Amino acid sequence: MNASPLSACCSACCTAPASHSVSAAGSPGLLSVLRDPRGVLALRWDRMRADDRRGAVAVEMAVVMTFIFVPMLLGIIEFGRVMMVGQIITTASRYGVRHAILEGSTNAEVIEMVEEYVERSLNVDRAHVTVDITITPDGSNPTPPDVDDAQRRDLVEVEVSVPWNEVALVPGKYLTGKTISSAAAMRHE
Repeated sequence: MNASPLSACCSACCTAPASHSVSAAGSPGLLSVLRDPRGVLALRWDRMRADDRRGAVAVEMAVVMTFIFVPMLLGIIEFGRVMMVGQIITTASRYGVRHAILEGSTNAEVIEMVEEYVERSLNVDRAHVTVDITITPDGSNPTPPDVDDAQRRDLVEVEVSVPWNEVALVPGKYLTGKTISSAAAMRHE
């Protein structure tokens, strides 16, 4: 004869009131077997054990998720900042080259304008902003040393760069020592 869950109980199981229970495995557990006064077997879930574990699971999840999501969130912030800084540097180089191709502009004016824009936009000291102006003459034009000496159709290029360490929000090792730079070129008018 197979042992039923009731055989693990005391000998008074057959006449026990409905509140007397034994787990399906013969020891206290989540699933309990009940016998009511009419002799009908019933199963019920013992909620007390499950509730005891709920708080522990929440704490374990919070600890584990901290080690997964915090670095992921910091990485998202850092690479979002890289894209933003790249856009600002690109815009600064475009503003600089637009000013450089106008008649009467000088290298000093262009550098001042670009450094001021980057300083206001990124809150970085001007000493860390590098602005390079290159003029490529068109055909037979001599190579001019300054944009105010450039002639019509000369190619003017403005390159702007900033070290990542000066603009980073989140200290990290991925972009340390890198430089964010952008260049724009237009023909002199």
